Amino acid sequence: MNDEVKTRPFSVTFISWLTIIGGFAGLIYFMYLLVSAPEIINMMIGNVIVLGGVSILLIYASISMLEGKNWGRHLYIGVSIFFGIILLLTDGIEDRQTIISIVRTAIFAFFLYRPNANAYFQDDLQKSP
Repeated sequence: MNDEVKTRPFSVTFISWLTIIGGFAGLIYFMYLLVSAPEIINMMIGNVIVLGGVSILLIYASISMLEGKNWGRHLYIGVSIFFGIILLLTDGIEDRQTIISIVRTAIFAFFLYRPNANAYFQDDLQKSP
């Protein structure tokens, strides 16, 4: 077994913490809407459920990436692509949020699959049965 402590790349740390903070901010915002404007929630219940689920999955994936779990980055990118497709189908390519989501996912995927990130997650791959 390798006794070296693996160092987490800054890109993994930055992306993970940015997503954790953003995810919790989104969940708090939706809780606020639920309490202060239930009529809005009733109109958008499908969107709220999807956005809440996406937020929870991204937070979970980000925590897993901080722990060095390789499947965490796959889950992160998969959920991000899924959410981008949902935005594309519901809002269209003309919507600014759709474009931002697609570009952000591409940039984050680039950094999460760079050689230094691959080396960080490599130990988890070797431990898997």
